Amino acid sequence: MFLEIIGLVVFVVFAIMFAIFWFDFKSGNGKLPEAFIQAKKNGTIDPKLIRIFKSYPDKQRFMLFWLQVKRIQACKLDGDLAELGVYKGDTAQILHLMAPEKRIHLFDTFTGFDEADLINEKGEAATYTPQHFADTSLEKVKTKLGHSELIHYYPGNFSDQSTRLSDQKFCLASLDADLAKPTAEGLRFFYDRLVPAGLLIVHDYNQKWPALMEAVNEFVKQIPENPVLIPDKDTSLVIVKNST
Repeated sequence: MFLEIIGLVVFVVFAIMFAIFWFDFKSGNGKLPEAFIQAKKNGTIDPKLIRIFKSYPDKQRFMLFWLQVKRIQACKLDGDLAELGVYKGDTAQILHLMAPEKRIHLFDTFTGFDEADLINEKGEAATYTPQHFADTSLEKVKTKLGHSELIHYYPGNFSDQSTRLSDQKFCLASLDADLAKPTAEGLRFFYDRLVPAGLLIVHDYNQKWPALMEAVNEFVKQIPENPVLIPDKDTSLVIVKNST
């Protein structure tokens, strides 16, 4: 009888712990930065952004963007937002919701990989074809993000589309192209146009994409800043441009 009572107590304790964990997970409060928790309590976060956060597959990456956008806003940095490698628009959507006052420039073929960008790839990217990530479209992304004059789309090859911008400055650019060639082009293009204290966030910096890592490493050798690695799902590399 005594052992049965002990077993029941242990079961109840674990049930309560699981319930607390599940509530935190569903509410989006589990192991989150205090700033985000307080902002939720204060009602200063767009409710739509909170709903998206609950289903966003990489919570650490989401928080990386949120904290950096809050820093950009607190420091009143000039410049626009940008993303290279939009796919279905999930990250573009959260960036726009986090900083709706900023222009955002979105670069993608919106039809899958450009065949010319697949040459000399290694690792997982060597298995890609132009059909990979082709289950999207410009119209679908526009529908997801909604209408705004601050959202600018650049469908096509990045090296061609980036020529449409010349003197534009950026405070944050997310590079999620998966491939070495467009990533290298994006690093060169956006770094030169970053405002002081602005940042580049390169996704998929890990051994599954060795050519991408090599391109990033080669670029980093040419700049004075030291990058920082973020332990999100696929590892992001962050470069914050020097203020001086």
